[in-house]
Amino acid sequence: MLLQLNVRGMLIGLFCAAVGGALIMAFTGLASNARLVTAQSYLLEDILPQQTAGRIMANVMGGMGCATLNSLPWIRRRRWRRLPELLLWSASSRRPGNS
Repeated sequence: MLLQLNVRGMLIGLFCAAVGGALIMAFTGLASNARLVTAQSYLLEDILPQQTAGRIMANVMGGMGCATLNSLPWIRRRRWRRLPELLLWSASSRRPGNS
């Protein structure tokens, strides 16, 4: 009987933790989106569509990551040099490496 109560308590606690985590993530996403819209309207005096804003943000973050990767000496020797070109391929109409 005692073991059954402990398992039931653990399952209820796990469920509450999952619901609480989901609520925290939802609130964080809502606050981040509100800050993104506020920053866009302040800097650009316009609000970009969500798809355009997401693509620009992904390209900037990818470029920053590539700059960090290319600064490491053991990665510079490898084929990671084309990584910025591959990451920014989604913004261009041609495939990387083709003229």
